[in-house]
Order: sequence, then C-alpha cells, then structure tokens
Amino acid sequence: MGARVTAVDFSKAQLDHARAFARSKKAAVRLLEVDAQDLSMLDDPSFDVAFSTYPLGFVEDIQSTFREVARVLRAGGVFAFSWMSPLYAITEERGLLVKRSYFDRTPIVSREPSGTAVDFYRTYGDWHRALTDAAFVVTDIVEPEPLPQESTYSDVFRCPRSG
Repeated sequence: MGARVTAVDFSKAQLDHARAFARSKKAAVRLLEVDAQDLSMLDDPSFDVAFSTYPLGFVEDIQSTFREVARVLRAGGVFAFSWMSPLYAITEERGLLVKRSYFDRTPIVSREPSGTAVDFYRTYGDWHRALTDAAFVVTDIVEPEPLPQESTYSDVFRCPRSG
C-alpha cells in the first residue's frame, strides 16, 4: 500500500495550487485549510512523517505548532522542516554588512504585491528550544552551502509552472 498524504495550509490559494499540482501528477492528497498551530482535526498519533518546507517562520506561536506536530506523530516518527538561516535576516542581501542584532526578535514585515508577510524571527537556539520543549530529539541541523552562481530570492523560492 502506498503512502497516504495530508497537506495543511492556512491559504486557500496555496491549497488550490497544491490541488491542481496533485491532480496533474495523479496523486491523492488530502488538503486541509487550517492553521498549523491547531491540528485538532487530525487524530493523535496518526502520521509517520511530518515535513514542512518553509512556512514555519511565518507562524507566531511556534511552540504550540511543534506540540501539535508531536501529538500527531506516531512513536519513532520523523519531523523535518526547512527555514532560512537566522543570519540571512540580519545581513544585507549579497553582503556581509550586519543590519540588525542576531538577538532582535522583532518580526520582519514585508509588503509584496500579493500581500503582507510577517516573518517571526528566531535564533538557532530559539528553534532548538521550541523543538525540545515539544519533546523532539534534534538529530541534525543542516546548513546548505551557498549556490556556486549568483542567485536571487525569486530564484530560490520560484515554483515552476507546469505546461
């Protein structure tokens, strides 16, 4: 039997995009429009793997989110997530000039044509503490090296369109 996949997001537009992508790949994915801080509609413990690619920095109460993820994971389950290095947020793009304190936890607000995004800044210690407070055992922090060629923010986060 294959994997059963459930995806959650608070954005209807993002879920519509995911639904179209899953349909184009003929993949069965259960999609739920919810806030990651409250996964009460999911049974505990019901997942072997939880994976988050990039949204957790936009979650204000990361501790409750990690507790919810821990609750829905089966014993021995794996949780992996990605987020930008805290150093990225304190330096100027493509430079070594520090523009804010590493310990300044003031949220970073970005206004884009598509809307406003709030990044709840955390140090590596903050991320680690929130994970261990939720009873996770942190086995690795992977820090990818920069790409060998010039890159832009849009290069890193662009989603290819099908067709």
